[in-house]
Parts: sequence; structure tokens; C-alpha cells
Amino acid sequence: MIGENKNTTIIDTLGSSRPSAKIGSNNVKISGFTMQDSHSRIIEIQNCNTLNLNNNIIKYKKDYYGGSGIYLENTTNNTITNNNLLKTGLYFEDSYNNTIYNNYVNGKPIIYLDEQSDKTVINAGQVILIRCNNITIRNLDISNIPVGIQLLESQNCYIANNHFNHSLYGGVELRFSHNNTIINNNISEDKIKLHSSHNNTITDNIFHNNYGIQIRTSNNNIIKNNKISSNENGISLYYCNNHIVTNNFFSNNEKGLHQIYSHNSTMINNTCLNNDYGINIDAGDNNILTNNTLMNNIHGITFSSSDNNIITKNLCSDNIYGMIFSSGKNNTITNNSFFNDGLSIHSLQNNVYNNTANSKPIIFLEGTDNKIIECDAGQIILVECDSIIIQNQEISNTTMGIQLSYSNNCSIKNNLISNNYCSLDLCFSNHNTLKDNTFTSNFIGIDLYYSDHNILKDNICSDNNNGCYEYHTSGYSYYCSGIKLHSSDKNIIEHNNCSNNIVGIYVQSRSDNNTIKHNILKNCNYSIKLKSSSNDNIISYNEIKDNKVGILFDGVSFNEIIKNNFLENIKNLKLNIVTYYHWKRPVYIKGNYWERARVFPKFFEGELTFIYADVPWGGWMNFPNWIYIDWNPAKKPYEI
Repeated sequence: MIGENKNTTIIDTLGSSRPSAKIGSNNVKISGFTMQDSHSRIIEIQNCNTLNLNNNIIKYKKDYYGGSGIYLENTTNNTITNNNLLKTGLYFEDSYNNTIYNNYVNGKPIIYLDEQSDKTVINAGQVILIRCNNITIRNLDISNIPVGIQLLESQNCYIANNHFNHSLYGGVELRFSHNNTIINNNISEDKIKLHSSHNNTITDNIFHNNYGIQIRTSNNNIIKNNKISSNENGISLYYCNNHIVTNNFFSNNEKGLHQIYSHNSTMINNTCLNNDYGINIDAGDNNILTNNTLMNNIHGITFSSSDNNIITKNLCSDNIYGMIFSSGKNNTITNNSFFNDGLSIHSLQNNVYNNTANSKPIIFLEGTDNKIIECDAGQIILVECDSIIIQNQEISNTTMGIQLSYSNNCSIKNNLISNNYCSLDLCFSNHNTLKDNTFTSNFIGIDLYYSDHNILKDNICSDNNNGCYEYHTSGYSYYCSGIKLHSSDKNIIEHNNCSNNIVGIYVQSRSDNNTIKHNILKNCNYSIKLKSSSNDNIISYNEIKDNKVGILFDGVSFNEIIKNNFLENIKNLKLNIVTYYHWKRPVYIKGNYWERARVFPKFFEGELTFIYADVPWGGWMNFPNWIYIDWNPAKKPYEI
């Protein structure tokens, strides 16, 4: 296929996802064309041999960058010469024994080396090394291409002092390449990728505004002394083993160090600042984390489904969550220091000792029964405990003041817990009594998660409106609650003061058959909020005053609102009821006092949705202006 004139014979895909030319046959010749503006690949060459691609212009007209101008996969013995590429370049997968020379990208030469050794590259717009050894690549400025420097099955190469910007697959990509060094590079809106590449060193590089370092199925690499900021992930390890990650600085990333199914690595002396996640380990075993500093992150260190890790001598300061273990066992957590954050453990069979929160000891008990805790603690964490008494504590400025996981029949009384993310957290914990405590100025006062048959009585859960975490309010303020229930049933919440919160009492995610009675709920955005199929709860004899919304029902049904005082709220009820059963009353409202004595029924406009789950054809009906009625409103307020 030969064009008349490469400047005027133009194949333009107009941004289509299809390539300008897709070649899968042998002995094809393409010459004398301009090919432009495919969305991903302009020329795609797959599963064929002896192509001749000569004297073409291959480009993107717009600012879209990084798509493959020439993409080669599983091809051999091709000749690519005298082509001019703009805002694009070459990309190789399993393609060997090609003849490629005298091509240019963005006005600079494309350097293609196959089975060569002991060379230095100092002038290029793109570099491709295939089965090379001891190549030095330095002082390049590379941008707007699929990959800046690509190594396939290449060893002992040295990539130094280059600047990379705007590449689709990475500024530097190593595939099946070992014992290489990548040092002192500036990677802007770009990344370094390793795939099945071992014993490489990535050191003293600067990354910002992209994906940092991505490593898959690779072992024994060293990553040290890098500065990584404003990326989605700073360093990502997927299915990797035996890495050393040391002395790196992570800031303003979504995740600083992110590790999935990666084991036996050492993470030491790293600093994580202002990230969503500082260090995140998912399904990673036998790793060592020591002497890392994590400050002002949302999550400092998090582990899930991870066993036999050692976490020691780390400093966590001013994170929302200092350190979280959501699942996994046989982890050793020792000699860590927490300031203005703390430790959260929902997993079993771990070794936790000699940790401090705000210079006070973190009391950790697992599998302990019949014990009284009265010593001055920075945090208290119970796992699989029974009949523990926690009393007379003053705990502040940590992640979870008191945390119970899989613990039953405990008594928590006469404690003052303030200025934490959560004062008291119950997770899979039943039949506990929480009485005469003060939980104030937290993000959440009391949080029940899959916890049933607990008694919450005579507590003060006030001023929990994000307290000391004002910067975290946006998007989360409606979860700032005095008391919150998630998938928790048959609890009794009575005689508590839940005032001056965003939500006084928040019942969500299929929390059923709870009793909420004789509570004071004032000056909240929502005094009581029920959401997400939380049904058959009874709300009675509560003082609901001076709130923006007294009670909000959102996607719930079969709850009862009985004999409460509604006083001086902007809106008393906001009801969005969803019901599956047409024979059962969607909500029961009776005998409430509505700001003044009433002789006639009190009417409310809300929304009602019927879901036809009990008929073969299914379906639903929505009534956006349904009228709800309290037929017997009270003539005077109740004594609460």
C-alpha cells in the first residue's frame, strides 16, 4: 500500500477507537501516508512478519498524548524506517529481530537497540532496548509518547538524569529485565513500570501527578530515596516478593505505598505525609514495617487479610486513623508511638504490646475474661473478651478511645472520652452495657457495627460534629453522630443526651428492632436518622427540639414514632418510606406532641414506594406526595 504523497495522502480516523491500519498478514508494505488521530493505536501490527513500514507521518493533531503510533505484538523481522511520529511513538510486546532505524518522534531520534551491549544514549525522543546489556541512557527529555524508555529482556542498564512527561504506559517500562538501575530521574505526569523484572534498583527519583512506581510479578527490587507526590498510588506492588522499600517520601497521594498479594518485603524509614493512605497492605504476609513516619494522612497504616507481619517502631501522628488491622492473624505490633491518632484492631490472634497513644499505654487484651481496667490508658482495645469492666478513664485525641471486637458482656461506665475519631467502637460485640459515660467532640460518639442486644443508657453523646477534624468535614459531615448503628439489632438506647451533633442517633444498613426512648436530642441537623432498610425500630418518649429535621426516614419501613415531643424544629418529620408488604402499615405514628396541643389529627407529606416482591411480575409504584397521619396527637408534652 503506497500513498501518492505522505503530506497529502491522509488516513484520519477522526478519533475512532479503531486503528488507521491493522495488519495481521505477512509481507505488507505501507509507505507514503499520513496516519492520524486514532484514539489508542494508529498502526497495529500483530501476529505477522516481514512488514515494511517506510516514509510515513504518524501523528496526533490534538493534545491527546501517549497512544501507540506503531504497536507491535508477537511479530518478527519487520523493517520500520524513515517515519516521522508526532505526539506518539513505538510500543513493543513480544516482538524481536526487527530492523528499525532513522525514525523520529517529536523531532528527536528513536533509538532502537536489539542484542547490543556497552553503549550510551544521550540524544533521543524514545529508547527501545531488546535483549540488551550494559546500556546507559542519560540526560534525555522525553514527552508525549506511549513509553519513554522500554526495556525488554535487558540487563545491567543504567537510566539516569532524564525527564519524562506525559506517557501512556510509562516514562520507563521494564519487562523481563533484571539488574538495572533507574536513578535521579524526574517523572512528571508519568510513571515507572516493572513487569516480571527482578533485582532492579529505583533510587533518588522525583515523581508527581500520575501513578508513581507500578511493579507486578517482580521480586527482589530495591526502591529507595524517591520523592513521590500527588499521584494516585506512590508505589504499587502487585504479586511481588522480597522488596526493600526504604527512605522514600510520599506526599499528597491517594495511596503512598500500596501492596496487594505481596510478601516478605521490608519497608523502613519511609515518610508518608498528607496522603489518603500512607501504607496500605492487602493480602500481604511476612512483611516488616519499621521506623516509618506517618503524619496528617487519613489512614496511616492499614492491613487487611494479612498474616505474620512485623510492625514496630513506627510513628503515627495526626492521622485520622493511625493504624488499622481489619483482618489477618499472627501479626506483631510493638513499640509503635501514636500522637493524636491511634490503633484499631478488628482481627484475631495478634501480638500487640508496648505501644503508646499520646505517651500513655495502649491497653490491648485478647481472649481475657473477668478483668477490671482502671489504669490510665491512651487507648483500650478488647478482642474476644468477656465480662471486662472499663471505668474511670479519660481518653482523648486518638482514633478509637475504646474498641471492642468480638467481645461480650462487658461494662463500660463513668468514662470521659473526647476529641477522637470515635469514642467507643463496638464491632461484632453483644450484650454489653454502656452507662454514665461522656463522649464529646468526636467524629462519632458511639459506633455499633454488627453488634446486638447492647444497652446504651445515661450517656452524654454531644458536640460530635467532627470536632478536631474540621478539615475532613466535606462529604462526610452527615456521619458525624452522637450514636451510630450499622447492621445492629435489638439494642436499647435510652436516657442519653445526643445534642449538638450533625446526627443525634443514626441507624443504618439493616439495623432492626432497636428501641430508642427517653433521649434528649437537640440542635442537630437530624436528631434521628434511619436509612437503608432499617426496619421495625421503636422511637418513643424522646425530646426532639431545635433541630433542622426532627426525624428522617430514608428507604425504611415498619418503624414506630410514638409519644415523642417535637418542639421548635425547622421540619419535624421527613419521610421516604419503602415497603415490600402491602398488608402492613409502612410507618406507625401515634400520640406525639407537635409543638402545641392539637385536637385534630396531624398530617405530614412524604414519599412512599411500594415494591412488588410478592407477585411474579415484580415492579414498583412511587407516590411522591403521600400523606402520613398522627391520628391522636398529644395535647401536652410528655415528661421525658
